[in-house]
Amino acid sequence: MSFLGVARRSVGRIVGACATIPVVLAGLVLSLGGIQAAHAAAENASAGMPAAAASLAPRYAGTIGLEIDLSDLDHKIMSVHQSVPVTAGHLVLLHPQWIPGSHAPIGTVAALTGLQITAAGKPLRWLRDGLNVFAFHVDVPAGVSSLEIDFQFVSPLLPTQGRVVMTSDIVHLQFHSVLLYPAGVAASGITVEPRVRLPARWDYATALEEAGRDGSTVRFKSTDLGTLIDSPLMAGSHFKRYDLAPSGAPPVRFNVFAERAEQLAAGDKVLAAHRSLVEQGQKVFGAPPFAHYDFLMALTDGIGGIGREHFQSTEIVEKPAYLAEVLTSSARSGVVPHEYVHAWNGKFRRPADQFTGNFSEPLQNSLLWVYEGQTSYYGDVLSARAGFRSLETARDRLALQLAGIEVRRGRAWRDLQDTVNDEIMAHRSVPRSWPNWQRQLDYYGEAAIMWLGIDARIRSLAGERRSLDDFSAAFFAVDGEPLRTPLAYRFEDVVAGLNAVAPYDWATLLRARLTARDERELLADFTLTGWRLAYRSTPNPVTVLNNKENGECEAFYSLGLTVGKNDAIGSVLWDGPAFKAGLSAGATLLAVNGHVYKCPELSAALADGAGKSTPIELIVRRENRVSVVNVPYAGGLRYPHLERIEGQPDRLTTIFSPLSRSVFPP
Repeated sequence: MSFLGVARRSVGRIVGACATIPVVLAGLVLSLGGIQAAHAAAENASAGMPAAAASLAPRYAGTIGLEIDLSDLDHKIMSVHQSVPVTAGHLVLLHPQWIPGSHAPIGTVAALTGLQITAAGKPLRWLRDGLNVFAFHVDVPAGVSSLEIDFQFVSPLLPTQGRVVMTSDIVHLQFHSVLLYPAGVAASGITVEPRVRLPARWDYATALEEAGRDGSTVRFKSTDLGTLIDSPLMAGSHFKRYDLAPSGAPPVRFNVFAERAEQLAAGDKVLAAHRSLVEQGQKVFGAPPFAHYDFLMALTDGIGGIGREHFQSTEIVEKPAYLAEVLTSSARSGVVPHEYVHAWNGKFRRPADQFTGNFSEPLQNSLLWVYEGQTSYYGDVLSARAGFRSLETARDRLALQLAGIEVRRGRAWRDLQDTVNDEIMAHRSVPRSWPNWQRQLDYYGEAAIMWLGIDARIRSLAGERRSLDDFSAAFFAVDGEPLRTPLAYRFEDVVAGLNAVAPYDWATLLRARLTARDERELLADFTLTGWRLAYRSTPNPVTVLNNKENGECEAFYSLGLTVGKNDAIGSVLWDGPAFKAGLSAGATLLAVNGHVYKCPELSAALADGAGKSTPIELIVRRENRVSVVNVPYAGGLRYPHLERIEGQPDRLTTIFSPLSRSVFPP
């Protein structure tokens, strides 16, 4: 059997609700039973058997009407009305809590206000559950067939209050924030008929299918709850749509909203890169799993940043100058490629323990090093192949990633596998005091380097005839028409797919990299690309670009610190020279070796001190005290770069080069 066939045979299709959820008893969630059921469901899913939703009804009788009014831009309030078919008795209504793609419970129940429930025109009393604050209890009187529910979603007015989602020109509507749904039913079995009232003369974009319009109100075709929550909507006063898909392929639309019309103009090179991304992505992964795809992008400083994947769309908030600067910006050039890869990795195929019956059961993140790590790898690869980044920029970024791995002190106590829990422990918007020691979201960047090493090893084992692209073409293959039913995978499926491409003890290698307490093997894997990490006294060009964009001064790989805006010390390397001298983030740097601090003064001090025993003298202000801190350091300027390894194939250049044909031609 071909390796494509082997990989496909190991795949299990998930049908319907996909997994069990916790048992609901008198409105209280029994988490232990839910966890046990989820494990059983994951086992069944990976074995190719449909997962039973033991405690969930397969369908909810009737269609829930959902009306959302987005017109109150002055107060940043979304008004919501729902009509919910019911029968007499006790009913528990849930507000979504665990949102796919967020890897954490990010439900916005605190922004749900003014809740009123009526039946036949009479108000009904509701009671919030004492343990699950996302659950609301209500007793439905005899003879009542429908509940009318009204409430408001109040957007934060300021970034300090949370993620702002409404401005005078753009609204970002996430349906999980504006609905309640009945407990005890699989999300796939709840039918919703949504309507959205837009501000006058506004445009919108979403993966949902329009059914018609009544003035400013858009009616959408009925859909299941899972698809609705997986299909956010953006709307705005300034809008432009660009078609990205090649002729004959499923539509891929680039929907852009801005606060000024001139920000919507995309140059030929920018559009060429976005169109090449679609083409190069499909050359790797094959036929797309979607019938159509919509990038939803808001160009604004007013709405909180986001990049989140969905089955047939992605929601991204970027800086207003994105279309003008994306090809010259290091930080932003990988966002769109990363989210597009998620159409295959994370949405079409996803870890078995990411499947839940509804949005109240906790997601489990055990395989995020595939879901996000491999996606991060391909986001970087496709950024280079599609022209978002030059080959030189792609290499310079890798040098910084490798250097970050080399000095990551936190690996001594916490392995890569444990970092998949980071977003559940604390949301990514909460910065760590000592990220180099605590670790934060390393299942993205560090796992991407792990996958790069795997790609290079496959090429070496297969005599350059196969690569990770071959694994991906098989692992993410779509049989026949685009599917709405995703596929699950477990660790064993990933190993089987790799072995089908290039036989090796992949299980042992993966476990060793995921549980390693040092960086040696990971960096050794990288040398299979034909390149290695080196340090020079000249700045890495990406560092220069990042410093310009962020207003930073970088001395992290020398003195062990960075200095940000307002001369505040930012990151401090755990157990590095600055750390050992007693410095930490937040202190203000006033002077260096007797000179008022400026970034060039710090660089000059490092260069002058190379090979000398005299420490670097820093004057800092911490809280209400000013002190002199002497930092013993004689290593000079030190910046990460890549250098070629003589006599080895240059696999890195091959990896970053555009594909001329599909890995598996149709």
